[in-house]
Amino acid sequence: MVWQLGFGEKIKFWEDEWLVNGQLKGRYERLYNNSELKDKTIDSFGRWSTEGWEWKFNWRREWFEWEKNIVKDFMGSISQVSLHPGKEDQRVWNDPPTYTFSVKSAYNK
Repeated sequence: MVWQLGFGEKIKFWEDEWLVNGQLKGRYERLYNNSELKDKTIDSFGRWSTEGWEWKFNWRREWFEWEKNIVKDFMGSISQVSLHPGKEDQRVWNDPPTYTFSVKSAYNK
């Protein structure tokens, strides 16, 4: 099972697997440790503007120069994501493109 992103009100940003490469907490541990919002859902990490969704992060400290490439990679990963206002987050079977369960798809996992 994986999360299918809607508005982001049920999915925990750092802890749930909602991107292709797993948990953000594990991939970007340094950023997670510097985050002021650890146990929050995706919708807590930004706001809607006239241009669409804008990510907003609260960091405990400024980034060291050598950490800025990690932040750049992180922002590149999440910038590919689109939130969908009015659509609920939901758990789906991890079998693209239909995301529906079948016995065959279970054996293929």
